[in-house]
Amino acid sequence: MKKHLFGVVVRLLATSPSNNNRLLYEHGYHAGNYADVVKHTALIGLLKHMSKKKSPFCYVETHSGAGGYALASKESQQMAEHEQGISTFLNDQTTDSDLLHPSMETLLRIMEQASSSNVDLMEGGTFYPGSPMIASALCREQDSLLLCEKETEQFQLLQSRMLMDGEDNHNNDRVILLQENGYKALKRFENLQSNKRALIFIDPPYQMGSDSEQIASLVGFLGKHWRSARVAIWHPVSRTNRERADRLYELVQKAVLGDSSSSSSSSSTELLATELYTDHDGNDEDETNPSVVGTGMLLVNPPFGIDEELKALYSSLGDALTGGGGHPNIMIKRL
Repeated sequence: MKKHLFGVVVRLLATSPSNNNRLLYEHGYHAGNYADVVKHTALIGLLKHMSKKKSPFCYVETHSGAGGYALASKESQQMAEHEQGISTFLNDQTTDSDLLHPSMETLLRIMEQASSSNVDLMEGGTFYPGSPMIASALCREQDSLLLCEKETEQFQLLQSRMLMDGEDNHNNDRVILLQENGYKALKRFENLQSNKRALIFIDPPYQMGSDSEQIASLVGFLGKHWRSARVAIWHPVSRTNRERADRLYELVQKAVLGDSSSSSSSSSTELLATELYTDHDGNDEDETNPSVVGTGMLLVNPPFGIDEELKALYSSLGDALTGGGGHPNIMIKRL
């Protein structure tokens, strides 16, 4: 079923009932945390790269979530992870600093705009924009957005967030919302806009155990059918589970290389792995310390110059998120 809501195209597809034995992931418990700040500022940098050319592009997201989150909600307050994330930047000393990275400045500006347009949802606190709202704020009128979210409750929230985000002013099909599994949705040709440039953001909760395989499968498909697309894959990293990130890298590499003897092989595709570790306990030397966690962004077809830009961003964020007392470690390498 397809319906229009003030210029936002919403497609509701039949989905299988959720398994009641599986706890559904709700990002509201983690919104604005350290990983969010890193991934969203990196995403801002990528979106700015996409806007350097006048030609339109399509922003695509496989796991859109609710679109934005009230940091004063009971879910957010239960974990209070934002206190070591975005809240680090919500004080005069930090926000007035000349050392604030431009992407961080942009995130704070979008956050202020989102808070002013979602006053009734803020629950007396601050409203943190998720990646759909960030992309909506940075995409131009000629650009389009395709946002997928499978879970019904999160999808309904996404609808309301995107309408409140001002998308009703465009009165066109600029934004398409799909209630569907994002991995599957992008393998249906009617959803591909292969004549356009694209930035595809894959940001799953990594609950199912098969996300790495599904990501690799989708990357391989896109390499054949949407070659102009750039892909950004967020993933968690920890010193105690290094194998998980390495396996993702290996699977995506194999998917990109494909059959090297085939004429359709995408072996010329570039891969850039980026990671940032911070240690809030100040014990970065202990590689078995479970508090030493990292966040990663794997880029397929990265834009020129993004290596140095992310290095500068991660350095700035690492210093701020550790209060200047930690030892952030940065890894940026071509695969």
